[in-house]
Amino acid sequence: MSDSRFMAFVAGIFQRPSFVSEPEEFLTDLVRARPEITADRKRARQMWWDHPQDLETLARHRESRVPQQPYVYQRKV
Repeated sequence: MSDSRFMAFVAGIFQRPSFVSEPEEFLTDLVRARPEITADRKRARQMWWDHPQDLETLARHRESRVPQQPYVYQRKV
């Protein structure tokens, strides 16, 4: 038996059976039935998350942070 056939045999022994959970199956069927969902998800991600970053504003926000004591209600000693 050649090395590649032996490795394929060994890999086949330890391969897990393919399992698809019910939620995963539901989502796969839903996207298959309504392919526009993928485009809607991309549009929503662009609207809420994918924004250009302003590095000057980010630097100003980091500089203006006020350190907070570990326990807010403890009196300062």
